[in-house]
Amino acid sequence: MSLSDPLPPPPVDTVDRARSQTTLPPQPLPPGVRAKPAGPRTSRVVLRRIDPWAVLKVSVLFWFSMVLILLTAGVLLWAAAASVGFVEGIEDAMAGIGFDNFQFLPGQILRGAAVVGLVLSIAGTCGNVLLAVLYNIISDTVGGLRLTLSEDAPSATRI
Repeated sequence: MSLSDPLPPPPVDTVDRARSQTTLPPQPLPPGVRAKPAGPRTSRVVLRRIDPWAVLKVSVLFWFSMVLILLTAGVLLWAAAASVGFVEGIEDAMAGIGFDNFQFLPGQILRGAAVVGLVLSIAGTCGNVLLAVLYNIISDTVGGLRLTLSEDAPSATRI
């Protein structure tokens, strides 16, 4: 094929062409069969009981992970403050207002924060379990919490 030869015809595009098939009108549903609703499905449920053992397990994991995160953040902030001289500046300021030999002891501060975090995580866990038991008692009297669950409508766009 040389440059002087004519180009072949372009391929036929069938996307924009109207279909030649005839469409049949929709057939009625047989008796006893209901059509699907157009919107998302919904379901109504009643939450009557929360298992205290499950609350205990989730609560212990949550509170201890929060303590671990806060202790890690505290250590990182302490290291940053010590590296720029902020801790030493506070110690000098305290000595200037009359507190002689004042100094921070990082090991004791960390141990104290860990003990406080442990106590607070145990208290938070006990509080969550007590709230679950209280909910169960109230739910027996009132009848529970009514919830409406709904499915997300499928999106028309694709990623």
